[in-house]
Amino acid sequence: MIYPFLLLITSPLKRLSLQMAKTGEGDFTTRIHEGGSREICELSNSFNSMVKHIYKLIRKTYVAELNAKDARLAALEAQINPHFLYNTLQAISTEALLNDQMKIHRMITSLSSNLRYTIKGSVLVPLSAEMEYVKNYIFLQKMRNEDLFEFHADIDEAAKNCMIPKISIQTLIENSIIHGRNQNDFRIHITLTVKKQADTIVITEEDDGCGIPEDQLETIQHSFEIQKTTGQDGIGLANLYNRLQILYEKPTNFTIESQEGAYTRITLVLPAAPDHSKDIFKRKE
Repeated sequence: MIYPFLLLITSPLKRLSLQMAKTGEGDFTTRIHEGGSREICELSNSFNSMVKHIYKLIRKTYVAELNAKDARLAALEAQINPHFLYNTLQAISTEALLNDQMKIHRMITSLSSNLRYTIKGSVLVPLSAEMEYVKNYIFLQKMRNEDLFEFHADIDEAAKNCMIPKISIQTLIENSIIHGRNQNDFRIHITLTVKKQADTIVITEEDDGCGIPEDQLETIQHSFEIQKTTGQDGIGLANLYNRLQILYEKPTNFTIESQEGAYTRITLVLPAAPDHSKDIFKRKE
């Protein structure tokens, strides 16, 4: 009588042990549905809950690792494709040079130089490097339409070695080229002035284009504030404004002045530093 009684009690535990062994071998889909005493039922339910939770964690970790691998592959492709394009442009440039196509050679050389500039890892560059990028950009834009605009730059020699955000000045000029002309398709004049004043760099970009209506200017300013409070990414001027908030530890100034039908003037006041070691830039954790 004692043996059948003990067998009745231990059988559910034996089946539970077998299921646990399957789980230990990596089968997390198994579930235990044992009856019997209250203790056996509670133990079965606890085991099922534990296995279900472990399975979810494994799936979550597995998916996260796959996403991380995909992200690394995408980053690698993003590096390979521009380099492939850059090398191809260099080959075309050489072919144009061999065939005495000097204008084509210069266009391709300018484009490939700018491509190489954009894929470099650094987000901060010397002002002189940014101006070389701007020079190539202006040249390529004029090749598209010679009567589009006139550009003049006045750069303070003392500011040329100071670090600024990459593609910052180009963003200002591109904004004037795209938005400074109205439907009359007139030629605009763009002036860039960079001065080093004490411990700051003052960058002023001005055009005599169609200007910005007052309500639109308020919308632009509002978009800056939205990015400042939410951290959302934007494009063009909004993106540049957001980058300044991220990069600089010390205060910066970004102002837009405009009169509809007359002009638009954008002024950046940045802390001046000849390298990355100064405390004006936010340090990465």
